[in-house]
Amino acid sequence: MASDRKRPKISVAPDIVFSFAEEYSIAANELRKCVHARLNIKSPMRFSATQAAIIVPAATMEAIATELYLKTLLIMDNGTVDQGHNIELLFESLKSGTQSAVRAIYEVNLKTQPDAVHFAKTHPRIPMGLNHCLKLSAKTFEAIRYIYERPAIEIAAWAILPISFRQTILATNPAWANPKAPYPNAPTFPTH
Repeated sequence: MASDRKRPKISVAPDIVFSFAEEYSIAANELRKCVHARLNIKSPMRFSATQAAIIVPAATMEAIATELYLKTLLIMDNGTVDQGHNIELLFESLKSGTQSAVRAIYEVNLKTQPDAVHFAKTHPRIPMGLNHCLKLSAKTFEAIRYIYERPAIEIAAWAILPISFRQTILATNPAWANPKAPYPNAPTFPTH
């Protein structure tokens, strides 16, 4: 059975993965601006089908960026990364020092990022800690792509999660924040 086989590890330079994460993050942010311009959402927890259809592309881009930032950290830690999309399992594969760094940065962001502060005030009963966020984010990428096929699902796309992964990466690689070329070590692709 194909799902029982262990997937091969991927070996790629972390700055390449980081570059792609950056582009997906930019795309998510641009789509988010469009969403805010088009919708008047009263609660970030409940959406109509029409609202969800508008929100899902931005959330999908953010989920991909989150996964790629996390995989950058894994490559930095281990030199390779397992295939797969489960954010919680991927996070558990990080070295304990990297996990601690992410946790510390996440906690600061939880208290200082305007969206997180606002969400905490308006939804005080919803836990926003990293463990809960990772649990809800575990399968966001897989679930959100086909959200229209499922009844209500509980997932998360906390903006501070990719921000925290990104800040952890840049803490040891500050030059990656402003590369001299769009993709310093990116592979080339044939044009048609």
